[in-house]
Amino acid sequence: MVFCARCGRKLNDGTKFCPGCGAPVQAQGGQTLRTDGARSVSASSNSQSQQSQSWEKLSQGKDLSGEFRADDIEQNKLLAVLSYFSLLVILPIFLAKESKYARFHANQGLILMIVTMGWQFASSMLSLAFSRFWWQLRFVLPFTGIVYILLLVLFVMGVANALSGKAKELPLIGKFRILN
Repeated sequence: MVFCARCGRKLNDGTKFCPGCGAPVQAQGGQTLRTDGARSVSASSNSQSQQSQSWEKLSQGKDLSGEFRADDIEQNKLLAVLSYFSLLVILPIFLAKESKYARFHANQGLILMIVTMGWQFASSMLSLAFSRFWWQLRFVLPFTGIVYILLLVLFVMGVANALSGKAKELPLIGKFRILN
């Protein structure tokens, strides 16, 4: 007898996915199924491992460094770094039109700038609303600083990637494209 490690449903031999929960029959370590009827992974540890895997996917952007030429990276590294400093993103957009590496980082910097400006607007509107109308909810305002810390971390990651010659997408926002 073969059972699903996630939901415990009895499976037929040769089944690739559990018909009950859709889990794959063989996991990476080969521990999804046991033939004695017991689950090989408890439900809580299975969900914790899935959460940690999804966080790793979310927190690490795709590394596209192999798509760029080494001479392009070396020639345009400074412009790539400058693209993360707010309005200086204009420099690589206009000065390095032919550089794919500089345009990649200009895109990342432009998106980061747009997200930062959007959050600044939203945060100021929340501050205004909470201080004028809902003063009882003013305790929420310090929590908006957490987003600023996250944006600072994204800025540091982008500058570090540009300095090291890597072309990694920023977590959460790096998959969006404005520039080609």
